[in-house]
Amino acid sequence: MSLEQQSGVSARPTNIRDVFPPATPTIEDLAQQHAPDLLTYFVRRIQVPADAAELLNDTLVAIWRAEGRLPKDAEQARMWMFGVAKRVLKRHYRTGARHERILSRAEASLTASLEPELSLAEQAESHAFVREMVDSLPQRQRELVKLVHWDGFSIVEAAQHLGISASTARTHAQRAKAQLAVLLGSEFETEGE
Repeated sequence: MSLEQQSGVSARPTNIRDVFPPATPTIEDLAQQHAPDLLTYFVRRIQVPADAAELLNDTLVAIWRAEGRLPKDAEQARMWMFGVAKRVLKRHYRTGARHERILSRAEASLTASLEPELSLAEQAESHAFVREMVDSLPQRQRELVKLVHWDGFSIVEAAQHLGISASTARTHAQRAKAQLAVLLGSEFETEGE
């Protein structure tokens, strides 16, 4: 009688999943994959870009603490991570201006990631102009434009993130587009005079 027969345990795996477990993304994989998108999400929504690194840090800590609630599906996990980021951003707005400390490494990394072909002054001017136009939109339209055009969400994903229906999101997107066209048209007419 062999050792396997005596112990009742087979030395060979009986199922391929025992050898190759299904690949579910770990929190570290997801954080590494989506951290640049989350950082960009914050940079586009706050006045001081250096604070974006601190908000990203707060978001990653919150995600790590709530790891048990992380969805198994990669796309759902991404949406969940952006939901956590949204709550961190709301807390940032509620608590007012954050500390006035600038992290030199975060600033250097942000500067390098913002259109390196333009000078810093040109970047600031173009970003300020676009931000001013988008910030003049009503709150829901403003957030929808940022999610879809700056963060790469689809209309359906943005609607889910905002807690509204997809048809409502489409309506807000059309209204925002029309209002931006009017604002941009009047801006160019003023420059031409």
